[in-house]
Amino acid sequence: MQLRWKHILVGLAVLFVLLIFVACDNSTPRPAGGDSAAPGGSALPESRSYAVSDRRSDSLARNASSDGANTGEVGGIVGGTAPAPPPAADVPKKVLRTAKLDLIVHDSRQAVDELKKITLELHGEIDHIAIAGDGSSMTAELQLRVPAEQLETALTRYKKVAIKVSTENVDAQDVTRQWVDEEARLKNLRQTEQQYRDILRSAHSVKDVLDITEKLNEVRGEIESADAEHRTLAHNVAMSSVGITLRQEGAGEAQGVEWHPWRNARSSWRGMKADLASWADSMVSFLLELPVILLWLVTIILIIVAAIKVIGFILRRFFKGFRWPWQKAKPEPGRTGS
Repeated sequence: MQLRWKHILVGLAVLFVLLIFVACDNSTPRPAGGDSAAPGGSALPESRSYAVSDRRSDSLARNASSDGANTGEVGGIVGGTAPAPPPAADVPKKVLRTAKLDLIVHDSRQAVDELKKITLELHGEIDHIAIAGDGSSMTAELQLRVPAEQLETALTRYKKVAIKVSTENVDAQDVTRQWVDEEARLKNLRQTEQQYRDILRSAHSVKDVLDITEKLNEVRGEIESADAEHRTLAHNVAMSSVGITLRQEGAGEAQGVEWHPWRNARSSWRGMKADLASWADSMVSFLLELPVILLWLVTIILIIVAAIKVIGFILRRFFKGFRWPWQKAKPEPGRTGS
């Protein structure tokens, strides 16, 4: 039994109402649990502040003021304004240099030994060496360090080991600003440590000693961390990093033709895996979106059917006997088939 067009319109209207209800429910913002205020409107607990006992406050404040005056700081130990770092123009320029070489050699293992020998002769360091493959497909990766003033000499000698230099990159990064900031931070931390030591010597109660010792330990930890970062930066500035990739000469390269079937095969294999992963992601997304797609498809079909019914009804009101091409003509009353 066919549905009448009025029933179809009613069903379509109900479907649209449901869709609007679902969309409005999903678009309603919900407050995040982490952003809600504490019960009773109480704010988050304030950060701890160091305070000494009342009966020692006057003497400690006088000591802090005198220490602040001697060191040139305003406000003494706690809450004082740190001295401004020296201008970068007064500090020698600090540059971090790195280089990368891609070399083609006759024998990768022999080239590795020669590169190690050159590095040690220049008082450099060997951070990492990795050799992979066998025969003509052997490759090697080296991470070396040489004194910054010997970088150009090292690169020249490294390139003499190769029969061909595929790529050569040299980068320089100015880290003077970072150097100045780290030195200023270390200076302030050490001054703070010394001032806490002075206060500790003048403290008498157990509570004062424990509180100041806790603060002193925190400052010492910050000093160790900042000093380690600064020493790492100083080492990187003094010793330039050189990354070297060695590829062994193949039969094709000997004739001036670069032919790398194994490398191309691996690249193609990685590309195929990436394409398969993309296809799988697309299929999963399609399957998850399939109910919505089907809902839209049903909605469009219902709209088309309703439109056909409404237009047909209107045309039949003005043109008696109108019918769509796919509709069969109704037999006239009283006429029977032969």
